[in-house]
Amino acid sequence: MIHLLGKKWTIQTLILINNNKKICFNKLKKELKPITSARLSTILKTIINQGLVKKRVFHNSSISVEYYLTRKGKQIIKELTPLLQYE
Repeated sequence: MIHLLGKKWTIQTLILINNNKKICFNKLKKELKPITSARLSTILKTIINQGLVKKRVFHNSSISVEYYLTRKGKQIIKELTPLLQYE
């Protein structure tokens, strides 16, 4: 888990998802500028596979996807918060 959290963009992605409660791919990409779509996709797949984030797909007129933290993801954010606030 520490190896995963040490990768560039992973913590920022988790924090953004946490702060927004649920967020779509394009908004994540916009907020994480200059991240590439490919890199963001890789990060999302990894944190989904680790059980930190869930992906919800909506089949409307156009398919939309949103991401939200799982209990495990919320616990990681809770444990990271004191470290991130340390000055």
